Amino acid sequence: MLKKTLDYLIKNNLTIEQIFILKNLVLNKDDLQLYLNLPQFNYVNMLQDLHVKNYITLIDNDVGYEIDNIIVNHNIGDDVEIPTIDDTNHNTINQYYEDIWKEFIDNYPKKSSTGRPLHNDRATAKKKYLNYIKRNIINHDDVIRAINSEIIIRKKHLLRKEFIPEWKLLTTYVNQKGWEQYLAIENETDDIDIEHVF
Repeated sequence: MLKKTLDYLIKNNLTIEQIFILKNLVLNKDDLQLYLNLPQFNYVNMLQDLHVKNYITLIDNDVGYEIDNIIVNHNIGDDVEIPTIDDTNHNTINQYYEDIWKEFIDNYPKKSSTGRPLHNDRATAKKKYLNYIKRNIINHDDVIRAINSEIIIRKKHLLRKEFIPEWKLLTTYVNQKGWEQYLAIENETDDIDIEHVF
């Protein structure tokens, strides 16, 4: 079976990732979208190549390479043995998103400087935050850097006894993408350790 798969790849000038995508476009679109959102995949280039080779067609060219906008033109057949997304793959994907959420929630302060709890309605905030990630609206690493920038800036204001508005509640912070105002800020933090003090 492996020999047949290799022969198929060589004959059709396809990569194993492209065959994986083609099979799962037919068998498991929902989970395929989650899988392709993992950061190591540059799946748009793979889909563009499949489009040029006429393996797929776009329903609406203006929508682009969204999974639900793709029709598979060629059945690659059972002779090609490529794994589909099963429960094991799915659990790995879910764990990836759980880890992202845990890092976010561990970095976002639990209380304001006045002691007000900030982690309200975690379930709603989690759903919204992971939706941003899955749709590539935000970059998780950028968000974590922005949170740490805000923490440091707030420490500096407190040390200087300068006014700074309180931290937002978790759901408000996520809904308003509160990290965006700190993304472009350069941190001069040599004299301050990055740690939560709230």
